[in-house]
Amino acid sequence: MDLIHENPFRILGLNANSTERELQKQIAKVKRYLDVGKTVHFPTDYQFLRIIERPMEAINQASGKIEQSYKKFYFALFWFVSETTFDEIAHKKLEDNEVSSAIEIWNKRIKEEVNDKNFSAYLNLSSLYLAQSFDGSRINHQMLSKGLYLKGKILRSQSLSKLTQLLHIKSDCLNTEEPTVQFVDETLQ
Repeated sequence: MDLIHENPFRILGLNANSTERELQKQIAKVKRYLDVGKTVHFPTDYQFLRIIERPMEAINQASGKIEQSYKKFYFALFWFVSETTFDEIAHKKLEDNEVSSAIEIWNKRIKEEVNDKNFSAYLNLSSLYLAQSFDGSRINHQMLSKGLYLKGKILRSQSLSKLTQLLHIKSDCLNTEEPTVQFVDETLQ
């Protein structure tokens, strides 16, 4: 899924709920590396994702894509957040390429319906499943099905507004039905 592999937050090497200050710091870091002819790697450059390149043009485009609250919200739906200790542990497992351990951690958190306490686990696990559903040439239907099912639960839940809190944006600025329509369109493509 390109929404994950080419996600602006991924290109910037950030979790979706990173602050504006962290974003600016990350852009400056990439620029410094590029100025001396080196490539920069971030903890979110997970091995199970396609290889990523970060020319300055891509960094500028990525940061531009998440300037507006609605677009930031939409792209955050298809990336990872770090809200709880469980998220931090699972992200560390992903950094160490222990994907099954991260899945196990988040699966333990989603035993009940989506709520504000387990929202990040649903979001992260669904993004992880979708990321693993396509390797560039083949579709893993089991992972795709799991990812779509969990994303659907998130989009239908009353806790969807939790994402606006995590992103520090006003929920009254957003139409939460629109991401659902775009999600369906993207999935069909």
